[in-house]
Amino acid sequence: MPNYMVNVKNGKVTKLSLTEYGTYKFQIAGGKLYFDIFRTVSAPSVLFTANPDGSDVKVLVEGVSNFEVIDDKIYYFKAEDITKNTNKIMCMDIKTQESTLVRDNMEYISGGFTGYGMISDKQIGQTMYTVIDYYDGRSE
Repeated sequence: MPNYMVNVKNGKVTKLSLTEYGTYKFQIAGGKLYFDIFRTVSAPSVLFTANPDGSDVKVLVEGVSNFEVIDDKIYYFKAEDITKNTNKIMCMDIKTQESTLVRDNMEYISGGFTGYGMISDKQIGQTMYTVIDYYDGRSE
């Protein structure tokens, strides 16, 4: 599953060699490309950064199941152990690459990020609920 870069000015297409397995998601922010490798639902991934042309690939965080670049921060779900309530929502400052804990003891391993919280689905019994974990630590 290769990735390609298209020069919108001249239409030139270049094949990128970001990972051996292809990427699941990528975003550009602050002059850098952020991406994770292709994964399955139960297997956490690795969050990488590179130059937009695919050069200078570096590992940022291992054990990530989802991420979103919002402004100058990367919010990501850190899956410590997908069988236990040890999973965390983390926030990394792009400039310093320092991560801070937003919320821990999460019993699920994936969700989507917005500017105010992480949204995920959680099954309780036979009913599926939408859960919003706000970045201020409260959950609804």
